[in-house]
Amino acid sequence: DTLFPYTTLFRSPSKAARLGTAFHEEMSQRLNSEGTLLSLAEAGSDRLSPADRKQVNDWLDNVAELEILQGYSPYATEIDQEIRLAGFNVRCRIDAVFKAVEKGRAQWLIVDWKTGGQRVRVDQLSLYVHAWAASQNVDISQVRAAYVYVQDGHVDELRPRQIIGLDVFKERCPLQGHG
Repeated sequence: DTLFPYTTLFRSPSKAARLGTAFHEEMSQRLNSEGTLLSLAEAGSDRLSPADRKQVNDWLDNVAELEILQGYSPYATEIDQEIRLAGFNVRCRIDAVFKAVEKGRAQWLIVDWKTGGQRVRVDQLSLYVHAWAASQNVDISQVRAAYVYVQDGHVDELRPRQIIGLDVFKERCPLQGHG
């Protein structure tokens, strides 16, 4: 152990991590099927045990009719975005983006699916909002973002007043001035 202290990097993923990955893959496949929701079997999820398949199906059911998604259409899933921050490129992996058009103007909704039960701070979503707005050349006021906790369908939406400015992130960056 002392010769190679990083053995934890090579452990098999936990059951929770495997289920989270399965959920993300299934949701991505469903959303990318031209807006048609597929069953797990139709999406090709034969690798799950019956109990795990039921768990993932329950999660999919919990988010199927979320109020926050009303009026939005699936746009993209598992998107890599980058934003320049304090001299560094910060990569954001966005789970899902939905689009609505209101008065001829695109409105975006970023969703970060959370399969664990623990609630997290919404700071990360601010980076997602800035990165997506920059990639679409729109103002951040046209981008909403939320964590969706799939175990119970709870939604934590980032409110406009909660969006952290890029200047604040730059001030907080521990590597500032080193790049």
